Amino acid sequence: PARHNKYTRAQRCATAWRGGRILVRRGQPWSSIFAREVEYFTGNERGKDDQVDALVAAFDLVELSAAAGWDGGFTFGSAVM
Repeated sequence: PARHNKYTRAQRCATAWRGGRILVRRGQPWSSIFAREVEYFTGNERGKDDQVDALVAAFDLVELSAAAGWDGGFTFGSAVM
């Protein structure tokens, strides 16, 4: 459960984005739309930001090495063989 507002939760991810630590594949049908949504994110609770919310959640899972699995057997944070 979220303990802070969207803007506050996004700060670690935003720092990584600005620092070039988050890469987006060019030339995909979704890449420019995704990048534009990230760039225009303001943290407004009523803004269009579903993709940013997903990015922040994924970033936090990876950055914090938290395990989050699903029925497919793969777990975020698990060793890659």
